[in-house]
Amino acid sequence: MYHNGLPGRPIAADSPYVRQAASDAGLASGGAAMRRSESTRNPLGQLIEHRFAEPSSPCRSYSELERRSGVSREALSRYITSRPDRRRSPTVETLSAIAVALDMNIETLCRAAAMRGPARPNMEALGNSRSEQSAPLLGQLTDEQFHALLAFLRQMLFNPER
Repeated sequence: MYHNGLPGRPIAADSPYVRQAASDAGLASGGAAMRRSESTRNPLGQLIEHRFAEPSSPCRSYSELERRSGVSREALSRYITSRPDRRRSPTVETLSAIAVALDMNIETLCRAAAMRGPARPNMEALGNSRSEQSAPLLGQLTDEQFHALLAFLRQMLFNPER
């Protein structure tokens, strides 16, 4: 299973972040369980892998996607690679089969498939989404807990050994 790079929180396929990121430049995905580096995936591949990480996703892997969509793993590999010399564009019928298998909006998949170049997340939308989800939790912390959490985050982010 792939991780979406956002600890403890999946992003719904129809969220504003996904729509904005898909229309701008795609979605970033990644994390500890990712099999290949993010740079080997185009925006379509990143969107699919992001969907795998969502709890509501009917598919958790390319094998499951192959089985549910009827699209071969080899074909999927050609559609999601960022290597221009190996990349092929999926047909609308193929994107439709993938959308049905992933229980996603076909428009989102079509936009991601049409994008070229590396995917970049919309950092403003991502920040707003994170703030919306973390604010209620942070509000429940005591001052001591809040300062301990800040110290932990600073250590995690600014630790030179990382």
